[in-house]
Amino acid sequence: MRPGVYEGFRTIREIVQRQLTDDIHSGRLLPGEKLREADLAERYGVSRGPVREAVRALEGHGLVSVQPNRGAVVTVLSGDELEEIYDILVQLERLSLSQIALPVSRARLAPLKRSFELMDRTADAETWLMHNDEFHLALLRLGGRERLCSLIAELLGSLRSYARVYARLEGRLAEANAEHRRVLDALAGGDRKALRALTRQHRLRAKAIIAGALGDRRTQLRSRAAPPADGA
Repeated sequence: MRPGVYEGFRTIREIVQRQLTDDIHSGRLLPGEKLREADLAERYGVSRGPVREAVRALEGHGLVSVQPNRGAVVTVLSGDELEEIYDILVQLERLSLSQIALPVSRARLAPLKRSFELMDRTADAETWLMHNDEFHLALLRLGGRERLCSLIAELLGSLRSYARVYARLEGRLAEANAEHRRVLDALAGGDRKALRALTRQHRLRAKAIIAGALGDRRTQLRSRAAPPADGA
């Protein structure tokens, strides 16, 4: 286990699950990649038992899939699954946004503005994605529904590997930042109709762009981690 990973009163399974989740979200483990218990146990410095339990837990969250003759792999979303997650996300975000008291004060907008400014300054996709998540979660927390925010955060986590496709497309960061700026204006101006429309359009545009960009890349993600022909 990496130094400093034992924090608070977490069980070993919880610690491994968090590390495995981080490795999937960060792209260190790619969609379609096989999750071998022995390799993960060595990676995290634990026995196989906690790894097995963590993998089962993440299967329940949709980050891991168990496939016949292959075992556990990082989930590769189909086009229909990607579309379904985005459609659910749009509806949950609409519910969360309906709870925000408008207009939003400058003090309450400060966390969103900080994230926006950091996004606007970087051309690095990974850095941008980190601050993009911060921006959207700070936006939703304005509604005060923490359980709802947790559900949305889980959905965003399942899309993280696919969001990289979006963030690395030429011109998308600048376009997305312009969309974020309009969201900030709607919050400050108390325009709920514009806020709902902007956030919905933002997600649906991302869904369409990612679905279009993936194409054959989804097959590549599956084959990248496929076992050799001799089964070794």
